[in-house]
Amino acid sequence: MNSKDFPDFENLLEKLAEQVHIAWMKKRINDGWSYGKERNDTKKTTPCIVPYAELPESEKEYDKETARTVINALTALGYSISRTT
Repeated sequence: MNSKDFPDFENLLEKLAEQVHIAWMKKRINDGWSYGKERNDTKKTTPCIVPYAELPESEKEYDKETARTVINALTALGYSISRTT
């Protein structure tokens, strides 16, 4: 699926990527991780425990790729995506 198939694709992709990031962040925090200027596996700190909007573009792209994979898997399995509101 892409913007040709679904006019609001980029918006959907961005919203899903944000939700992917929120889920990742919650899991990290539950596992004892916290914000740190640099990633440190021993101290369990990462600079990515911030709101999605504050992530560097490279990290946003990682979340978008995950969202893109889910969208493509759903459509490959025969599901359709539509907006009701």
